[in-house]
Formats: sequence, structure tokens, C-alpha cells
Amino acid sequence: MKSNYIYCFLPLILCQHLAAESQYSVTLATHNLCPYGCFTSSQHFDNTSSGNFSGVAVDVVRCSLQRMQTPLKVVVLPWKRAEKSCH
Repeated sequence: MKSNYIYCFLPLILCQHLAAESQYSVTLATHNLCPYGCFTSSQHFDNTSSGNFSGVAVDVVRCSLQRMQTPLKVVVLPWKRAEKSCH
């Protein structure tokens, strides 16, 4: 009986490091609405440039994901298109 427990839990123990190594990424689909997230007038508009887009809400998400060591991609779209692109 004891060996049955070993055979049941051994795969879980061995695969635990694989789950820890898997890297998730987060895509934030948003629209240009100051002060929550916006481009400054001097910056070139690029809907996939995560570095050019900042604001109160975007900075909170970016800071949180940096602390979790999770990559973030910010995509700026019209609001209806952003809603439809999320699954």
C-alpha cells in the first residue's frame, strides 16, 4: 500500500520544477485614456510599444507584474476592439 502512494506522488514531485520554470506572459489590451494610460504628445504612437505608454493604471499593473517576474505586453486599441480581443 505504501508503494502505491509513492507511485502516485512521485510524478507530481518530479514535475513540480517544470511548473515553476514555465513562464507566463500577460497582454494588457487598453485604450488611450489619460490619466489611466496614455501617450504624451511628444511620443510617437505605436500600438504595441509597451515602453511609450504609461499612466496610473498601467504603471500599477507593470509594477505588480515586475515583482512577479512576469513579462507584460501593452497593446493600445480602441476600446471595443480591446474588449473583443480578450478571451
